[in-house]
Amino acid sequence: MQLRALTVCFAMTASALPLASVKSYVVNADVVKSIDGSLTSIVIARRVDEGDIPIGIAKRGSQADASIDIARRGDMSDPSIDIAKRGSEVDASIDIARRGDMSDPSIDIAKRGSEADASIDIAWRGDMSDPSIDIAKRGSEADASIDIARRAEQTKPSVDIA
Repeated sequence: MQLRALTVCFAMTASALPLASVKSYVVNADVVKSIDGSLTSIVIARRVDEGDIPIGIAKRGSQADASIDIARRGDMSDPSIDIAKRGSEVDASIDIARRGDMSDPSIDIAKRGSEADASIDIAWRGDMSDPSIDIAKRGSEADASIDIARRAEQTKPSVDIA
């Protein structure tokens, strides 16, 4: 009973600490994780500076939860942070596709997400009147070309409605 009270008290103290030192947060996250599981350490993981490269994903939380949170909160347009550090390809890369700069040609579709999901999202959010972005990068012909036809200027001869 005494151990439970101590655990709850410590967990509340750790989560209420100011972001004065990322190192102290990581230490507290490890200690709390060893006492009462990963819940508090994941909360701390979400509050630490996501742009700090030296803090590995294991110390921020589980790959299933914290890495996806890093993907959602991190700078999606930063090419130095690869997709492995942002989250799994299935979840985080799609999130990168939704939040990243869709008109940036330097970020290829593989880093944005799968062709089935993210490229269609690029088609919906990207500049449909930009001829430099071909239909393959915007989405499938069945979905994206129709979206291009709806959003592009219909009187423009350079835009093919097919």
